[in-house]
Amino acid sequence: DVKLSNNSGKLTAHGTTDIQSAKVQGMELGYPISARYEITNDLNADLVTIHNLALKLGSTPFDIAGTADLKSTPAIIDLYLRAKDISIVEAAKLAAASGIAISQGTTATGSLKADIHANGPANKPALNGNIVGTNLQLSGNGINQPIQVPSINLALRPVTIQSNQFEVNSGATKLLAQIAIHNYSTPGATVDAAVRSSNAQLPAIIAMAKAYGVKAAEKVNGAGNINLDMRASGALKSITVADITRAMNGTVNLDLNDVTYSGANISQELSSIAKFLNPSAATQTSNGVTKILKMNGNVVVKNGIAETNNLNAKLDIGNLGAVGTANLTDESLNVRMTAVLTQSLSQKAGGNSVGGFMQTALANNQGELVIPVLVTGTFSQPRFAPDLQQVAQMKVKQFIPNLNNPSSITGALQNLMGGAPASSQDSQQNQQTGQPPQANPQNPVQQILDIFGKKKKSDQQPPK
Repeated sequence: DVKLSNNSGKLTAHGTTDIQSAKVQGMELGYPISARYEITNDLNADLVTIHNLALKLGSTPFDIAGTADLKSTPAIIDLYLRAKDISIVEAAKLAAASGIAISQGTTATGSLKADIHANGPANKPALNGNIVGTNLQLSGNGINQPIQVPSINLALRPVTIQSNQFEVNSGATKLLAQIAIHNYSTPGATVDAAVRSSNAQLPAIIAMAKAYGVKAAEKVNGAGNINLDMRASGALKSITVADITRAMNGTVNLDLNDVTYSGANISQELSSIAKFLNPSAATQTSNGVTKILKMNGNVVVKNGIAETNNLNAKLDIGNLGAVGTANLTDESLNVRMTAVLTQSLSQKAGGNSVGGFMQTALANNQGELVIPVLVTGTFSQPRFAPDLQQVAQMKVKQFIPNLNNPSSITGALQNLMGGAPASSQDSQQNQQTGQPPQANPQNPVQQILDIFGKKKKSDQQPPK
């Protein structure tokens, strides 16, 4: 329902518009959009004046007024937007559909109020004002524990958007977070965000990752604690999951237990690589699932690449040690993993008679099978292959790990072999990031001697 009038080249539209099934980038918003407006277009001056635009997203009203100068491209705007009691449900759906960093399957509740002045080019206006959120909650999309933000205040200024330090809670876990976006109206926009937590619980971190849209989080369940100190800083092309992830730097300490990983059955992969005489020896769980009794280690993140040199995992078949990198943006893996099977499992699998003995598998002087593996692909769909280079180095250097130190040997041998496997350029560039400080860190031979306590060579020979 629109009424039009023309007064000496000034065209005025007064009316209402309703959209019942609104979509943004193909996503159904699930609520109607309506607008009541009085707008004048001065055709001679190429100037649009919004006397009043009452926009409704579902039940949420926005009042907009101001001008848009159309003589330039993009248009120069001078607009005021005010809203009270904004339903976060409608705003979150619009944000997810627009590609902003929130999972499309996440349900958001709570309220916002906004008072914003936008001035400048329509595609990159300078902003002044505030957005205040209260009692925000994210749930759904497999999120077992709701995520709560009691209060957040975003101060919008012409150069910077800055939040206060705010809490993100899930269960008994509390994260402290703060975010700033600098030069947001220019091509050189940068982000500076920080998240910190001590003894965060794994289920809470998984819930937050799912809400954020991290697909890999759907492959993991379990318990245990995580200490994290993360910062996202650097150039920001858009406020999307991928761009923010690429800017991430920091450290993560893992102390986990009873973890279920549904990306692969690692026991079956080891059986295939070592060619067990008795494949049923590796039957731990159903296909595609790995049960991890305990997992611990340190991870260093640099520009969205996570690296570890001391990740250890205990399975019922034995222990795993891993060194290498994971790209947090595309989930790609570049990891060297060494599995040391328990003595009883080694014998059940075939011991020194397994088909891959001395080729893809070795044995230490305690009768434990040792299987070096390269892991590539992605976290959701990893690929396992024998690490023939590491097997050769173990035989030549006569350093065969045991059940207590699989990752230490792997890391030292990787130094001898010149760093990360050659399958990932990103991993190679960041390989040194996660190395812990040690005396004389450039001497890998000394590292190995330290691991073995300078034992005699005769103690290191594998059984013939």
